[in-house]
Amino acid sequence: MCNKMEALIVAELKKSISVKKGIILAVSMVIGSGLMGLPGITLQKANVYEVMSGWFITIAAVLPLIYIFAKLGSLFPSAAGLAKYAEVAFGKRGRYLATYILIGTFIIGLPGIALIGGDFIRRVFCQSENMINFYAMIILVAAAIQNILSQRITHLINTISVIVLSLILTLLIILNFNYVYEGIKVTAGINFENIKLIKLWNVSALIFWAFLGWENLSFGLEEFKDPEKSIPKVYFGSFFIVVVFYLLLALASAGAKHNGIAIEGASGLSLLFKGEIFSKFITAAMGAVIAANCGAWAFGASRLLFSAGREEIVPKKFGVLDKKGNPIFSVLILAATYFIILLICYIFNIGVDILMMLVNQNFIVLYGMSISAYFGITKGKKKFLITSLSVAALLFFISGFTYMMIYPIILGSAGIIAGKKVENGNRKGE
Repeated sequence: MCNKMEALIVAELKKSISVKKGIILAVSMVIGSGLMGLPGITLQKANVYEVMSGWFITIAAVLPLIYIFAKLGSLFPSAAGLAKYAEVAFGKRGRYLATYILIGTFIIGLPGIALIGGDFIRRVFCQSENMINFYAMIILVAAAIQNILSQRITHLINTISVIVLSLILTLLIILNFNYVYEGIKVTAGINFENIKLIKLWNVSALIFWAFLGWENLSFGLEEFKDPEKSIPKVYFGSFFIVVVFYLLLALASAGAKHNGIAIEGASGLSLLFKGEIFSKFITAAMGAVIAANCGAWAFGASRLLFSAGREEIVPKKFGVLDKKGNPIFSVLILAATYFIILLICYIFNIGVDILMMLVNQNFIVLYGMSISAYFGITKGKKKFLITSLSVAALLFFISGFTYMMIYPIILGSAGIIAGKKVENGNRKGE
């Protein structure tokens, strides 16, 4: 009976995502706030040598994780995403724990993305920093609307976002090729004398934010055509595109900083267009791209909550789809929660960097559970190499966190408590 019900639910979610659409969706999920905000934010935390080293270390460290997500995604294309992988590794309790950590991650991650986008938009109108939260709220409203519309419109928005990103990057490189060249020289001059290990740890942990998004794709894999073949292509194709984008902008920003440009800050990258005729247009386009990125993240969050609702890990109402196949109740409740987090950040003056670090450490815990799932279901010598590299990467990233680890512990505990209630309810029903 359960299998039949599961089949009916899966059928409701139209399998309409091809490899091309999947790559566009993945790039939209990954690139946005990280691409536009992190080059400046990282340069607030460390020198150019430490920042460039952090980018290369993070790219290398993420690669085995991408392989694991591609493997698990092709084997378990479920709307539960990472929570499903946690179940494979640790049983039902693992799924409950992971689901609540993921929910806690999304509700602070999306406001963080929106705040970075809000900073870009307020620069277009030359307004004070007090307007950042207002524009962030508008971005979150747009993200909710995007996820209520049909999949065709959502795909169109994501496609336009990727095209705009490509144009912005091309224009930025052309206008600032001298800074890219300077960035290359900075990278060539890296040595142990100009790097402090503690800062390298911290900046790498922050850069890890730039590579969040592929795990969000896991919540939409249930809607992919021919998942066994298409999902690995989507993961590795999008990874290549994202790495090219990030490295070019990291080089440009490092070169600009090395030449005395005050590029630090979430919207510091906009200074590379200062003095150009279309600088305001480019800054506005950056804000729009981040808004699309926020919508792509909201897609993953709503699918996760939908999956948790149909499993009764959260109230059943979250597991209901509308006529278009969208989990509208989940979308709306999540949007309301994002607004509350924005308000808290405004009242207590919580910075974007704190939200980023909280999100990063949560995903590190979840990545650890995914690695365990991969190790448990695969055979051969290759799994030892992939697992070792992935564990080493996580140990390196987690070194940048301290008391913040309390947050995933609280979330995971709440998930286990909720899971016990579900199990007790099932026993009574039997």
